[in-house]
Amino acid sequence: MVSGNKNAGDPIKIPPKNREKKTNNYKRANIFSKAWFVWMMPTFWRGFKRDLYDSDLTKPKDNHLSDKLGDRLEKTHT
Repeated sequence: MVSGNKNAGDPIKIPPKNREKKTNNYKRANIFSKAWFVWMMPTFWRGFKRDLYDSDLTKPKDNHLSDKLGDRLEKTHT
């Protein structure tokens, strides 16, 4: 049960199951969309309507993956 959900049958509060993550919206955004975070509006709107779940989020950009960030961190501290 999600916090605040008193009715277990409430479809808005049930997390989506087996949903593949979408590609990152930032890759498709133009310069104006990036400047004003318009590319994040679908996520903001979904979070406004209901609780966000891991499956609601998009895939991270390639340079934000943990293995690449860990390698960069090791290079700077050696």
